[in-house]
Amino acid sequence: IYVQIQLCSIECCELHPINDPNCPKNIEFCEDMRAWKAICDNVWVWNYNTNFSNYDLPFPNLSVIGPNVRFFKDNNARGVFMQATGNGNAGEFCDLRNYVLSRSLWDPSLDSRTLLEEFCNLHYQEAAPIVLDYIKLIHDNAEQRHCHPNCGAAPVELGLTPDLALEAVNLFKNALATAKSDAVRERIEK
Repeated sequence: IYVQIQLCSIECCELHPINDPNCPKNIEFCEDMRAWKAICDNVWVWNYNTNFSNYDLPFPNLSVIGPNVRFFKDNNARGVFMQATGNGNAGEFCDLRNYVLSRSLWDPSLDSRTLLEEFCNLHYQEAAPIVLDYIKLIHDNAEQRHCHPNCGAAPVELGLTPDLALEAVNLFKNALATAKSDAVRERIEK
């Protein structure tokens, strides 16, 4: 009899790497992964990488994609399904997120931040520094507010506030004003 174990990270925090020992929401998943690794060589992972309750809200998980893939690999996962915005192409940074996801799965040694910057520089061109400032703002805000959002987080669980939203809108206005082509403006608007 051949048994395949499928571990799902639905309860995990999306802001911190799954193996971050300081994130209380991820400890149990890590323990489960290591326990199954000890008794089974056919463990697969279903990992969540978007906010299924609010596809369009900022979702500060771009920096943990690579570390999570490496954790799964280091714990002998035979396969990983990285579920993101699959039923549309308008979710928050869906193009960027899918780029980091696919590249990390192809080569787990790659750094998420390097991939994020590579994509932004190519995709947003002259507006890339402003888009990167926005991404840093959203991620830093969630970290500073000690958020631990899962894949169905409400705005408050992401640390979103009216002041943060205003700052984000202003960054995107600046990015649009910086864009030198309609193609780049359309990417920023998306």
